[in-house]
Amino acid sequence: MNTPPALPLDFTAFRTLHRRACLRYASARLSPAHAEQAVEAAFTKLALSWRKALQQPDIGAWASHILEEEISRLTH
Repeated sequence: MNTPPALPLDFTAFRTLHRRACLRYASARLSPAHAEQAVEAAFTKLALSWRKALQQPDIGAWASHILEEEISRLTH
């Protein structure tokens, strides 16, 4: 059985610190179920591009952009 690789600790910390605020933000624009879906999709995309995210001048802005894309995808 293939076990997925462990997430980097710095990503896990970032997610822990910011997930609740992201969910509040998404919930203001989407239904609760869609808000959860948008946040999970955004953090999945962020995890997959974590090395690139770490190279950004403002990782919070990078993550916010990803979340905005997911919210937009669910509203259009």
